[in-house]
Amino acid sequence: MTQLYKSGSVLFQLDFEKVSTYLVAEGLFQGDIYETEHSEGVRRKICLCPIKEYVVLTNPWDIAPMPQPERWGRLIAQGKCVGFRKSLGDTYFYSPDGYAWSGQEITFEEEHADTGLRDHKDQRVFDGDIVVFSSKVGGRQTRQAVILKHRDWGALFWDPERELMQKVPAGKTGIFRVKEIIGTIHSDPALREKGQSVMANYSPYDVATWSEVFGLVASMFAVVGLVIGVQYMLWGAIRPILSSGGVFAGAWLYFYRKRQGDEAWLTRVRLFSIAQRASGVFTLVGCAAYAALLLGGTAGLDEARAHPFGALLGVALVLVLLSFASIVLSGDIVAWTHGGYHDERSKT
Repeated sequence: MTQLYKSGSVLFQLDFEKVSTYLVAEGLFQGDIYETEHSEGVRRKICLCPIKEYVVLTNPWDIAPMPQPERWGRLIAQGKCVGFRKSLGDTYFYSPDGYAWSGQEITFEEEHADTGLRDHKDQRVFDGDIVVFSSKVGGRQTRQAVILKHRDWGALFWDPERELMQKVPAGKTGIFRVKEIIGTIHSDPALREKGQSVMANYSPYDVATWSEVFGLVASMFAVVGLVIGVQYMLWGAIRPILSSGGVFAGAWLYFYRKRQGDEAWLTRVRLFSIAQRASGVFTLVGCAAYAALLLGGTAGLDEARAHPFGALLGVALVLVLLSFASIVLSGDIVAWTHGGYHDERSKT
């Protein structure tokens, strides 16, 4: 017995004779498709019951994809939209308004690909569209961003003001909720060129921007400076353990504020990306400050001045380990006290 099940815009064929195991799960809907790792490979799961049951197929090949779903494109001529084109396999259909379709071709100069996203009116979001979105469900605070379609990574979220580009999780609006489409970057040559340049250099495995790196380092030094000042006021001396705690507190404060502002910002990929860069910058600035103290004749550093290179090397090693560990640990604490990392929650 064979039946068809739909997941999003993809149609799958299921052969019930190959179904082996029934499990129970919470929060699944009919037609939802999930993947799990297994010693024999990846197993696909399809939700058959709209309540709680789904099946696990013994072989990933038990799910046979049906023909390619329709792919849409917005057709542009002389800077204006002149219609739409969709393909079913090798066949193309054209429409001036997206409703009445025929095989009659429409002359166009360029085509903007459908990103697979929709706004709250179920309007398609095409490559280069400028959208208004909120980062939280039901949130009133909104921002503007650009949606781009990458050949390898799919739909990308680009915020030029925050210098942020992030992959939209497949099958989800994920990092934002589109409220409306207000324009397109294709009408602004400079913005379009910048977007294409950023997208060409984009990698989902290196998503931390330098503004985020310097923001984190500034937060760490600010808290460390505050801790050192309090120590001088209370005891007239610096205690290394308390000062080290200031590094951790500064990193935690930065991640906490970023997470409060955008619940989707903190991902494990971004954490390790920003940790690598920020620990390097923190170490460089810290070593420069230590070298200035040595050259300035600060009391208590006579032994270090006798072996300056060895002293700087030791300080650099301590700073890089301390800063990297503080960043990763503080990021973990912020993430797991707020439900986990966004990129990991979006997979469950």
